[in-house]
Amino acid sequence: MKIWVKLIPELGRLSAAEQVKAIDQASKTSFRTHEAIIMVIWLIFAYLLNKRILASTPGENPVADALVANLLITLPLLLLVFVPVYLRKMRREVRKQMQSDSSAPS
Repeated sequence: MKIWVKLIPELGRLSAAEQVKAIDQASKTSFRTHEAIIMVIWLIFAYLLNKRILASTPGENPVADALVANLLITLPLLLLVFVPVYLRKMRREVRKQMQSDSSAPS
C-alpha cells in the first residue's frame, strides 16, 4: 500500500481503509479510448520489433533467443508505455473519487 501512496500522493490524505477502497475502485475502471489506442499501437510496435530481431538472429536455440529478446527488449519496451498509462488512469480515477466524495453531502 505504501508504494501507491508514493505513486499517487493524493492518497496520503485518506485513511488506510479509504486508500484500499479508492485503489480498488480505480483499478476496476476502464482506460480512455486514446489510452487504449496508445497501448495497442505500442504493443504492435514491440511485437514487430521483436519479430524482426528474432528473424535476424541465426541462433542454434530459438527458444533461448526468444526468451532473451522478450526479457531484454520486449518487456522493457512494454513497461515503458504501459506503466505510465496505468498510473495516469489510477491517479485520474482516485482524484475523481476524492472530488466526488468531497462534493457529496455529508
